[in-house]
Amino acid sequence: MAASILDRHSVTVTGQGERTLLLLHGFGCDQRVWAPLVRAFEADWRVVRYDQAGCGRALKSAYRRDRYATLQGYAGDLLAICEALGDRAVTVVGHSISGIIAMLAAIEAPQRFQQLVMLCASSRYLDDPPDYQGGFDEAQLGELLTMMEQNYFAWAGSMAAEVIGPQSRNAAERHLRNQFLASDARIARQFAEVTFYSDTRAALPQLTTPTLVMHTEEDAVVPQQAAEYLHANIPDSRLEWLPCRGHYPHMSAPGLLVERLRTLL
Repeated sequence: MAASILDRHSVTVTGQGERTLLLLHGFGCDQRVWAPLVRAFEADWRVVRYDQAGCGRALKSAYRRDRYATLQGYAGDLLAICEALGDRAVTVVGHSISGIIAMLAAIEAPQRFQQLVMLCASSRYLDDPPDYQGGFDEAQLGELLTMMEQNYFAWAGSMAAEVIGPQSRNAAERHLRNQFLASDARIARQFAEVTFYSDTRAALPQLTTPTLVMHTEEDAVVPQQAAEYLHANIPDSRLEWLPCRGHYPHMSAPGLLVERLRTLL
């Protein structure tokens, strides 16, 4: 008997609230990165988490390279999980590429989404001179992917140190490194390629769901210009700067993020 979509992605539902908050992890991680937000919101919200295909406790046997060769495969999973959970329109906090995955799902089925929060997200990670700064050039992305292939252990350590930010650096950096190392290296490599070479800029004006773009003041992965580009091209959006640094504020500065989300959601 085939596993249900909820089992395939190890969906976790806690809390008793009338509203549903779905927390969607980004590349290289799994649902455990959201633990501080779960504790903060489950008294007032129904909080949903799951592991993206190939990540965490998601069934590895259900991972298909062809399906997840584009972001649409991940967006399809999100829609299927929302359908399985019921008819409530959900608020999604999507980190990094998962903010874009949530956007693609909301464009396809806007009735399923009440609000999107794009946390340190980007519609294109690759520079497109002269007018768009994505944060990486072709040579940098090539080096990143090559290092993942040749020495995944070394890549995990150097990447975690570079992107976590200075807040609670030791503990958060170790946590992120362990998250990277818990991933299947081959699947992580494909997810990285799909993530970093994606270009969803043309889709931004199609999004009708109210969207909160949240970004740190300094992010080694996504520059401020990319966040401003999201805000400028998503019709019903608001841009909120978090007074902290790093690409993973939910790990390095969770208290600050919780405070801002309580005010803005």
